[in-house]
Amino acid sequence: MNTIDGYYFVCKLCGDHHEVPEEVAPYWDNQTQRNVLVGEVSLPCPQRSGTAQYSYGDFQAYRLTE
Repeated sequence: MNTIDGYYFVCKLCGDHHEVPEEVAPYWDNQTQRNVLVGEVSLPCPQRSGTAQYSYGDFQAYRLTE
């Protein structure tokens, strides 16, 4: 799936969907996925104070148009 517009994750703190920050999100380059997260990253919740740990498997791709 190389026609994605971004990634979101389900927040472990509030349960809402938040967009994965651009510097953490994977991207496609010449039909190869780059910047794939190995391990975990701490992401903040914009609605509550605190952070939670997320892995690449927690990210879901989305498209703005189909």
